[in-house]
Amino acid sequence: MGKISKLPDWVSNRIAAGEVVERPASVLKELVENSIDAGANYIEVSLRNGGKQLVQVTDDGEGMEYEDVILAVERHATSKIKDVEDLNSITTLGFRGEALPSIASVSVTEIVSRTSHNDMGFLIVVDNGKIIQQMEVGSAVGTTVSVSELFGKIPARKRFLKSDRAELSKCSLWLTQLSLAHPEISFKMENDEREIIYTPATGTYLERIEQIFGAEIVQDLLEIEHRSGNYFLYGYISNRTLHRSRGTDQYFFLNGRSIRSALISGALKRAYSGIIPPGRHPVVFLFLEAPPELVDVNVHPAKTEVRFRREETVFGTIYKTVANILGTSMTPAKKTKTASNMVPPMHSYAVQSKLNFPEPYRKSPGKKFRPSSPERDIQMLAEQILDEHSERQKNIDIQTEETQFLQVLNSYIVIATVEGVLILDQHAAHERVLYEKTVRALETEQSPGQRLLFPVEINLPPHWLSPLTAMLEKFSAVGFEIEIIANDKIKILSVPAFVRNRDYSELITDIMRDISEGESVPEFEKIFASSVACHSAIKAGQPLSADEMEALFDALFSCDEPLQCPHGRPTIIKFTGRQLEQMFGRT
Repeated sequence: MGKISKLPDWVSNRIAAGEVVERPASVLKELVENSIDAGANYIEVSLRNGGKQLVQVTDDGEGMEYEDVILAVERHATSKIKDVEDLNSITTLGFRGEALPSIASVSVTEIVSRTSHNDMGFLIVVDNGKIIQQMEVGSAVGTTVSVSELFGKIPARKRFLKSDRAELSKCSLWLTQLSLAHPEISFKMENDEREIIYTPATGTYLERIEQIFGAEIVQDLLEIEHRSGNYFLYGYISNRTLHRSRGTDQYFFLNGRSIRSALISGALKRAYSGIIPPGRHPVVFLFLEAPPELVDVNVHPAKTEVRFRREETVFGTIYKTVANILGTSMTPAKKTKTASNMVPPMHSYAVQSKLNFPEPYRKSPGKKFRPSSPERDIQMLAEQILDEHSERQKNIDIQTEETQFLQVLNSYIVIATVEGVLILDQHAAHERVLYEKTVRALETEQSPGQRLLFPVEINLPPHWLSPLTAMLEKFSAVGFEIEIIANDKIKILSVPAFVRNRDYSELITDIMRDISEGESVPEFEKIFASSVACHSAIKAGQPLSADEMEALFDALFSCDEPLQCPHGRPTIIKFTGRQLEQMFGRT
């Protein structure tokens, strides 16, 4: 007897569901896309427990006939395509006919729909792939799909769902992306009967961006518009002053579809090279229109990735358009290496405002750090030092005569000792100091903040509201006093002493990006403490005075774990005299 057998429909449906339905946000995305394809002007989403208990999408679109409602839960039944040639001219968001049957095979799905020329609507209920009820009902024109008990009969899949807050954040993010692509549609989302998102229909993409992200960000956006052959690119990009620590505020749309694209990201990175600081990312809202036959949207189960048939044309169009708007040259001049710029100045730099280091504390008496004076510049060794030294010592014994510090590249603090050379990464070191201070504050809940004379209001994306609400007490324990004044706006009333004279808006948004996907409370607190420390610490490239360098060193060696930052990178590296002799070939 042969080993291969045809799978039953209920098994194949659940396999298909594994590709399309990963979490409540996947359900929301597919249902809202169906509503958009149906010509809806108003789409309302209702969630319970972040969508784990219920995802309900109601629209005022064209609705479905009785026969269509029945076929809608059958696999590969679709109104979008008729034959294979139609795959080359897809203009709708959905087309495979897999979403609804896949969702219905792993949940209890209820569909109510009515067209304008019918007096009554039609109801169908599907319990994990089996139709258990169908009947006529009174309803408004349009469609309502309610998905409850997602993965209720598949415990293994249900265990992979995250916290209510994390799932809500994912749902909010998807609805944000869909609403950005369709400003002509009104969107509303509630969770547990609390409004999370409401974006009334508007006339322009810029107005929709302002609805979601606030007027402040709009002021720093540049409009772009360019047509190149079959491609039309338009949207908004940030100017030289607006950039983020992560690329999460980059939204790409192709023919009205939200997509991810390494190609587009690469073009943006090249266009902004030399315009914004290294490691920073622009804020971007890019809309690209292209003939359907030049794009393959059928390469990913969730249709979030696409393949361009002429990648070099797309890359060039985006790069040149963005670069021209930013005023950059197509071939930026390279910096010439000369003897003068290879040797850094030997004096310390003054800063306008002193850094705020916590008071050091020592757990046991020890020798005061007294390094000897460095006799030569060691910048030429900097890169070699970082590359060659991979083993950090557990304890660094320091025997010195007199305190002297040298700052190299405004990023590293170099100290010559009687045994060799120490190199301290100023950002990583300060990050470790602030991380342990933040952890202690979270444990004791006793770190009063400093009241701001003028409170700062910040607009936040709707999908950050839930994690922010969950972390208000943690913010307060560290010294932040934050008031939620709207679904997309907060007010900062006080801040910790160690973040004075910072850009509070950028600081809070950077922290929120880090913590918005935290899971369990312990992990959430760890991410929070690490994020507060990272974004509050002094940066690479910031000049420090000799007193500030010494204060940083003393504060670092008062920490429980002084040799690495919260992310695991070394804070300080030691080179013995013997190691230096080996580098120079003396041994």
